[in-house]
Amino acid sequence: MAKLPVPCEVALEACGSAHYLGRYAHALGHTARLKSPQFVLPYVKSNKNDANDADTIVEAAECSSMRSVGVIRSRNRFGIAVADLVVAAYSARCLCENGHRFA
Repeated sequence: MAKLPVPCEVALEACGSAHYLGRYAHALGHTARLKSPQFVLPYVKSNKNDANDADTIVEAAECSSMRSVGVIRSRNRFGIAVADLVVAAYSARCLCENGHRFA
C-alpha cells in the first residue's frame, strides 16, 4: 500500500482485519472503503480464490449506490469492547436469576 500513489481509494471486504488495513491505509493518506460481505456476495462469479475475490470487490466498489461500512478507529475499539462486556454480564445475570427461579 505504501507504493500506491497518494491519494488512492482502497476497497476492502469488511472483516476483522479489514478495519486494521483501513486504518493503515488512512495513515498512509489513502481513502479506505469497506464493503459489507452481504453486498459483495451478488458479484461473485465462480470459485473462491484471491484473484476472483479481488475482481468481485472491485466490481462491488465501482457500484456507487452501494453504501460502505465505516472503519472502526482505535479509540472506538475500547468502547465497543466495554459494551460487549456489559451485554455478556447482563446475560449471565439473567441466566443465574432464571436458573434459581426454576430450580
